Amino acid sequence: MTLTKTRPTPVEPQSVSKQWVGRSNLRDDIVGGGFAVAFALLVIGFTFTFMWQRNIFERLAVDRVEALVAAQEVRVEGFVESGIDDAELLATRGVIINVLASVNGIPTDSEAATIQDVVARVADVSQDVIWMRVFTPDLHLVATAGTGAIDVGEAYLLQAFNGPTAGRVVVSSNGERVHLVATPIISGDSLVGVAIIGQSTADLDFLTSDYTGLGNTGETIIAQPWPGGGARFITPIRFDVNAALRRTVDGTARNVPVISAMADTVGVSTSSVDYRGAEVVSASRVVEITNWAVVAKIDRAEAMEPLSDFLRFGLLTLLIGSLLAGFFAWLIAHQIRKPILEMKDAAIAVASGDREVMVPNGRADEIGELASAFNTMTTELNQLTGSLEVQVANRTAELQTRNEELRTLMAAKETFLAAVSHEVRGPLTAMMGFLDLIGDGSLVPEDERPQILEMAIQQADEVLVLIEDLLAAARVESGTLKVASVRVNLEAQIRQVMEGLSESSGDMIVLETEPTFAQGDPSRARQIIRNLVSNAVRYGGSTIKMTTEQRDDRVAVLISDNGEGVAAEDRSLIFDAYGQAEGPKKIEASVGIGLHVSRQLSELMGGTLTYDYMDGWSVFTLELPVFEGD
Repeated sequence: MTLTKTRPTPVEPQSVSKQWVGRSNLRDDIVGGGFAVAFALLVIGFTFTFMWQRNIFERLAVDRVEALVAAQEVRVEGFVESGIDDAELLATRGVIINVLASVNGIPTDSEAATIQDVVARVADVSQDVIWMRVFTPDLHLVATAGTGAIDVGEAYLLQAFNGPTAGRVVVSSNGERVHLVATPIISGDSLVGVAIIGQSTADLDFLTSDYTGLGNTGETIIAQPWPGGGARFITPIRFDVNAALRRTVDGTARNVPVISAMADTVGVSTSSVDYRGAEVVSASRVVEITNWAVVAKIDRAEAMEPLSDFLRFGLLTLLIGSLLAGFFAWLIAHQIRKPILEMKDAAIAVASGDREVMVPNGRADEIGELASAFNTMTTELNQLTGSLEVQVANRTAELQTRNEELRTLMAAKETFLAAVSHEVRGPLTAMMGFLDLIGDGSLVPEDERPQILEMAIQQADEVLVLIEDLLAAARVESGTLKVASVRVNLEAQIRQVMEGLSESSGDMIVLETEPTFAQGDPSRARQIIRNLVSNAVRYGGSTIKMTTEQRDDRVAVLISDNGEGVAAEDRSLIFDAYGQAEGPKKIEASVGIGLHVSRQLSELMGGTLTYDYMDGWSVFTLELPVFEGD
């Protein structure tokens, strides 16, 4: 590449000035930039403050409904417990127990009259109870008090055989809402009857009509389970006074507090939807003995109303702050613009060829430093031009060197692909030949077929080992290879590798091993041992030794052979990818990946793989951490 030194063409001042036509001036840029930065900072600050305030208001609303639902839960539980107490008061009357325990079947008229008298007296002292019934174990009605017919249902009475049952609210024939509480009548360990009372729901109505602390939209809802996973209101609600035992919520409705409460004991939501479809902040509890859902809620719009005032105040602050930022940016720009214009005129003069021009400099700030730097630049411009030409020449030489390296890498790639093709093609060709011989029964005697089949399997194993090494190398390079960290019996791995060797290869090997346990990956340890044994069989001497040793906190596998070994100058290269040491047994088409992969696998398991030549023996040593677990 030849470089030609040329002088810059002088630029007329008039033509340079035309380049500034249509551009905004520096003052406008500074004002605009300062305004934009200030506005962005104000917006960010306002956004974070707004989110913080929103979280505060949400937390306050949640705390309010949580406190209310906790108080309402206690009141509802007190209502239910009073009903259970009234039912048990009736079920524990001695006269009733004695009469029912003495009869077998349906009581006589006199016995029924005795029970009726006791039921009437209990009803007189029970303030909230408007209805009472006593049944025999076969659900025969014995005595009653109060007016109005009520469909109790046998299933509800049967539940009371196992203990007090509460939670069912029904409407009597005279239009009253009644909470039914049933309890067994026990004599000794025997069930002699069932007592059931009807408790007025007036206290529940009063409880849900108290909107203290719930603002203009809040309310308390009490609902009982409804078929299909739904809920039915058992008291009037704020926005529907006729909802009691008439209005239900489908069990498939999503994000509705009363439905969520049927599934969860306690629930809090800042964005649920109530029966009106309005977004609310809600808290819910479940009264366990009745499975009633108690929900306190308030419209989210009302709970977050203070946030609107904060938003208006924040927007006003944002506007005023932005205007102030723009004004101060304009003042700063006015002070900066004049010396910058002087520097622009000097730059135009330099561009026109006058490299002796100097910028007037009477400032001690950063702009003054810039003017000094500009003056220095004009002085050194000619020197820099020459230096630039030298740098271009050096860069050209570097690019040529890079090109040579690239060509070398491309050649190495072609060599590698050729070696892989040869390594795979050789075993595959041998396998195809062996299989053809086996397929043609006339060419191979019956007794020689197993031997030929074993040779074909060995060739397939060689291809499999090569592919396994290549895949492992690729995964290591990409960082996706994972190794286990478990107990590894190195002697067992060695013997498993021995089982895969041919008979002739196995005769060359002398084992001096004992059970040795390392921390690592069994399959990867076996892969390393197999590669080292294969390397010794192909390149080593006539005798191969395999030894295991315990070395303090490490365990080692030593694979030695009495071959000529690797030349001293090549020992640092044998673990490189796709490389082989020189020697009389070098296989020209071999990929040279086995030792490289083995060292990488050993390091991934926290170990090392080294080579030494000592006393006529080539020794590969694999060290792994000792296993210290149970």
